[in-house]
Amino acid sequence: SHQAYVTNLNKTIEAYNANPLQNRIAVLAALNFNGGGHINHSLFWENLSPASSPDASPDAAPKLVAEITRVWGGLDQFKQAF
Repeated sequence: SHQAYVTNLNKTIEAYNANPLQNRIAVLAALNFNGGGHINHSLFWENLSPASSPDASPDAAPKLVAEITRVWGGLDQFKQAF
């Protein structure tokens, strides 16, 4: 869950700051994993729109629709592919 990423990121930052420089390398993987998870979830939540929103309409992203049409032949074909 997003909260787990945030909680673990905070714990990792505390562990990173509490360790001498030579031991900080050991917590870098956890810092990358939990920091990346937090950033990815934050971007997801910031870009989520209700289906009724004008932002959710294909008209709101003409470049995306053009690329989908170029690659898959249209939105309906794209939806069928996935």
